[in-house]
Amino acid sequence: TIKGLVALLDKLRLGGRVVMVCYPGHKEGKKEAKALIAYLKTLKQDYYECIQYRFLNQINEPPFVLAIERIQ
Repeated sequence: TIKGLVALLDKLRLGGRVVMVCYPGHKEGKKEAKALIAYLKTLKQDYYECIQYRFLNQINEPPFVLAIERIQ
């Protein structure tokens, strides 16, 4: 997933957005979500805005959304 995201970000135009849904309700999904969040934290804030949308009142580990926008 991260390899694909890196390739996509290289081609993302100014104002372009990437939206991903993470499914941490199973072992591999949790591992992937953690890796994606760790990677997004490394992106330069001068070039990208990264946000996370998450349910706060749901039991278990519901899906959540990660979004990236190129700002420069």
